[in-house]
Amino acid sequence: MKKIVLIHCYSDQNRGDAGIIESTIDLIRDIHADSKVDAISVFHEHDERFKNDHYFTSKIVTNIHPALFFEPSIQKNGRGYSVLKKVCMFFKLLLVNALLLLFPNEGFAKFILSSEQFKTFKCIKEADVVISKGGSFLYSLKGVNGDFFLFRMLFSFLLPLRMNKKVGIFSQSVGPFENSFSKHALFFVLKRLDHIYLREEKCLKFLPQDISLKVDIIPDSAFYLKSNKQIEFNLSGSKKVAITARPHKFSNDNNIQTEMFEKYLNSLAKMAIYLISIGYEIHLIGQVTGPSRQEDDRVALAKLNEILLPHKNNVVFWDEEKQLMSPKELQSLYSKMNMVIGTRLHSSIFSMAAGVPTINISYHGTKSQGIMKSVGLEDFVMDITKMDSKNGIKLIDTILEHNEFKLILDESVKIHRKSLYTAMNQLVN
Repeated sequence: MKKIVLIHCYSDQNRGDAGIIESTIDLIRDIHADSKVDAISVFHEHDERFKNDHYFTSKIVTNIHPALFFEPSIQKNGRGYSVLKKVCMFFKLLLVNALLLLFPNEGFAKFILSSEQFKTFKCIKEADVVISKGGSFLYSLKGVNGDFFLFRMLFSFLLPLRMNKKVGIFSQSVGPFENSFSKHALFFVLKRLDHIYLREEKCLKFLPQDISLKVDIIPDSAFYLKSNKQIEFNLSGSKKVAITARPHKFSNDNNIQTEMFEKYLNSLAKMAIYLISIGYEIHLIGQVTGPSRQEDDRVALAKLNEILLPHKNNVVFWDEEKQLMSPKELQSLYSKMNMVIGTRLHSSIFSMAAGVPTINISYHGTKSQGIMKSVGLEDFVMDITKMDSKNGIKLIDTILEHNEFKLILDESVKIHRKSLYTAMNQLVN
């Protein structure tokens, strides 16, 4: 029985992140059906997010453990710690983890760690393979906070490497790096890994050319997510389009922020009204619901829903107040649509993996363009800062009038899944 540990597991309220974890576990278990998969959170055992935000992941892994080098901005009893306390906490964690690297034995770990953290240590000690799951978190922004963040992410690799475990990165984006310290710290770790699977070719420019690394480009691991066909939804209309939106930071200037956010929502509203005029029902769906209000898509969708109130009989707002859908439930809902207009990239990926064409609204550099190009839909990307509803309506018509996009998509997804399976097979064997 293979014992595999996934590190860098984030909040399940980001269903893109939760879907990455679930698709990675699906891959592992398609290769080794009896494998034992443990997950290590980025949060501390007393963090409210560790207790409450792993509800989907906890059901599909053997165990989920707290981080050893956890996020300093831990919340306790609903309150955040001061900057001074966060800095002190960082250096305390640095000392504890440095001592673990010097003395990586169970006796010392039991003495220096809490009982829950000791379970984290032990699951790494017993692992055959340690995998940093997909996403985009190996980067650094300007300033000390950016260095602290990257350093904390990198430390998760060091203990399994010290224990001579097979360690790899699977389906990630890396970079950018704003200073040389961050680059050197990253390269120190990368050259010690067994394999690095990146999901974007453009990330190669951030890697050193003078160091030999085992690097391959593969698709986003969420393309392996398979919707549950048995999930039933009480949907009325036969012609349906889903829209995902997000609260986006356009500018630090309040006036510019308000103006651009309204332009973004109004453009989506005009596209929705056009679809309603040709007989489609609109479904407003939140891909991400936290962990903070600034990341809760339902905030943006509620405003979009207000704009569409005159058309309320043709609009369904999935606010999920009672219970959140799992990644596979969310994907199953997307699979019932004729098309998805997705701001969140993983709402587009979930949809495409289910065979549903999508228009993606890009807000994070060139990531969307690369992924959409990989499935033959590179012309169906809109820039969130340059929203134009007329262009959006043209893209809608093009997708609805040409069935061949679905055929191209189906073939591309098959190739992506095969590529992901081959890469994971290499990593775990």
